[in-house]
Amino acid sequence: MFDTEDVGVFLGLDVGETTHHGHGLTPAGKKFLDKQLPNSEPKLRAVFDKLTAKFGIVLVIVDQPASIGALPLTVAQATGPCPPGEEPQWQARVRVLAVDLFVPGDVVARDLERLAAATKFPAALLGVTIEDTSTRGILRPRNVSGDLEVIRTDRGDADAGAAKIARARALVGRRVLVHKDMEGLASNPMHKVRGAVRLMDLGPELEAIGEDEAKNHVLAADGDKDAALHVWNGAGLPERGPVSAEQLGRALAAVPVT
Repeated sequence: MFDTEDVGVFLGLDVGETTHHGHGLTPAGKKFLDKQLPNSEPKLRAVFDKLTAKFGIVLVIVDQPASIGALPLTVAQATGPCPPGEEPQWQARVRVLAVDLFVPGDVVARDLERLAAATKFPAALLGVTIEDTSTRGILRPRNVSGDLEVIRTDRGDADAGAAKIARARALVGRRVLVHKDMEGLASNPMHKVRGAVRLMDLGPELEAIGEDEAKNHVLAADGDKDAALHVWNGAGLPERGPVSAEQLGRALAAVPVT
């Protein structure tokens, strides 16, 4: 449940393809706005900035959730509830996700549908490598059960895929909220693989990974015990004791992609 105690004003938006209509109320029920608003992101931002400067927090309610109003609702759902005391960080995540989705209409519809249907789970992102044959990024998130998943990005020779790979590399060793789906390969649509839809930064990964588990992950990724040991030592990991997600990520990054 969203706490409205600190909301300065409520702004309802009747959105349309060419124009919007705004209807604003104070918490006491006094109307302060009832007029047509511009259908332009910069102009709407200017309106919101003025309201924020005057009233503080502005809670915007958007209609038509199945069509035109789908973007803000999807952004809120994908971001998740706001933890108590983390309002600035939550608002920053909302803004980042909204900007990522603000693209041409046909692409928006596709991305919204994919994001809404994606499975979400928290994980430590331990590695990102590139598959030579497809140029896709291969992500290795460690889920809460300690299992290492393999998730693929879009092709790295396209802008969207390259951006997602760069984003993932910047998050190695950190805790992320993974949005994934199952997608068919172009060469064989019946063969499904895990696809990376969205990665959201949740902060540093503070949980250490046990020695046996970490070594098993490297061995499973390489497949050869001697080669895995070489990778382990080459990454500068200790012979004994737990390792951090960042340390294990360095080792996994050195494993050749087959």
